[in-house]
Amino acid sequence: MNDQVANFGNTVQQLRRFFRGDNDSLNSYLSKCLFFSGMGSNDYLNNYFMPDFYSTSSDFTVKAFASALLQDYSRQLSVCSHLILNHSTYCYCITTIISFL
Repeated sequence: MNDQVANFGNTVQQLRRFFRGDNDSLNSYLSKCLFFSGMGSNDYLNNYFMPDFYSTSSDFTVKAFASALLQDYSRQLSVCSHLILNHSTYCYCITTIISFL
């Protein structure tokens, strides 16, 4: 997701140039956008639960992996929310937590 966060930041910068620094127009444009982020399922399904392809499950306990993911997600969402909230864009969070413990 780091790449997606960086791409979103680059897109905002490109739009800023497109709007020639007119922050009011940029904010108006971005305020009509809906930002969606789906996180976590691939991290578990494609990394943790596929030991033949990834070493994640031997590198982390389930709790340690969840903690590492939460730290990454927290940082990534902080960057996104800063970009989003600076432009009055709506951000809806829908969380689903599945307990593997």
